[in-house]
Amino acid sequence: SRPALPALPACRIAHDRGAAAMVVAAGRGAMGQRPPLRAWLRSLCPLLASLLALGVLPASRAADPVDMIYWSNFVAGSFQRAKIDGSDVEVVMTLSGVYPNSIALEEERCWLYYSDMSGKAIRRMPIDGTGHSEIFIDMSARNDYASSMWRERGTDMLYIVTGSASRLLRTSLDPTHAKYGQLEEHLTTGSNMGVDRLGLALDTSISATNPRIYFSDEGEYRIMYDDWGTDATATMVVDGYENIEYVDTPGSLAVDEVNGRLYFADSMKEEIRRMPFGDDGSNIEVVKSGTQPGSIWLEPTTSSMYWVDQQSQKVYKSDLDGTLDRAGSWPIVLSGIPRPMGIAYMNASTLHPWCFTTTTTTVSTTTSTKTVTTTTATFTSTTKTTSTTTTKTTTTTTTSTATQT
Repeated sequence: SRPALPALPACRIAHDRGAAAMVVAAGRGAMGQRPPLRAWLRSLCPLLASLLALGVLPASRAADPVDMIYWSNFVAGSFQRAKIDGSDVEVVMTLSGVYPNSIALEEERCWLYYSDMSGKAIRRMPIDGTGHSEIFIDMSARNDYASSMWRERGTDMLYIVTGSASRLLRTSLDPTHAKYGQLEEHLTTGSNMGVDRLGLALDTSISATNPRIYFSDEGEYRIMYDDWGTDATATMVVDGYENIEYVDTPGSLAVDEVNGRLYFADSMKEEIRRMPFGDDGSNIEVVKSGTQPGSIWLEPTTSSMYWVDQQSQKVYKSDLDGTLDRAGSWPIVLSGIPRPMGIAYMNASTLHPWCFTTTTTTVSTTTSTKTVTTTTATFTSTTKTTSTTTTKTTTTTTTSTATQT
């Protein structure tokens, strides 16, 4: 669990769900030599341990962040989120003059990436809504924009399809990677031909480094795939020219690697459909009808499907077979006509986006008759306060403040 105290380079105090426990991890420099500053910080470890044992430092910790669903509103220029039971809907950020399209989350570094269609850029902002939006990749020189994005968590790569030139691109999100913020292109059928490429999904079961990329070309009524790095003619998955019963206007894509199925939205048919990997289209089945999804998200950790409906201005949740979740606060009804577009699931329970600020302030005051200890822990507008009273005979005052971001 995340420590409630400052993460010093030379030592770390860990709390085991409220129980006082200490772990000392000495930091070492090059060739095993300990720099003087770290050696000095490490000398504080016994003192911190004593303060923790005496109860001067808090043994409590703030609540972990919870899994949430995020979505972008194209017309409203805003980003919203909610808990996975559909409750606590809130606006994360609203931007003027921005039309956010697809979104992708990098929980570990606390970034929300989004495609700015009007500004022809991929921008990012803190996932907790603090701070400012900034340009990550400027695509204005290409006169293009990202119509869909997909973050591959295993390699920390962001895959992109563009709407104007219909290109397949990728970049690293790791600041230490040689390709960080630099676009690589995979040439395939339809590249630079303006075929209205909208959807993107990855199958990493074959290779995480060079995954199979599914993409939808709305202007050509087709879904195709290609393996990254081959620069070959793409393989047809389903062709609406040959059989319009299979697909009409394909948009958002998603993959279920566990069961080997490709999901796709068809706006003209107002359906979400799916088909097995490698199928010729004859086994396509309708998962949900009467909907116009802007984007689909399949979450394997909960066997759930989420999507934003541009027609009803709602956010839906169902199982992978399309049975709607009507428990809790589902579906989420949006105010006005924001035109929800992108959607992404924040996996906080395992990826720990610690940019959500956790602040712990401890004030201990001892008089000849009593000690009052107050601990306040704040996490995204949730505050808990506890107090205890004991008897002492000396007079001391100690103040300790720790902030994690």
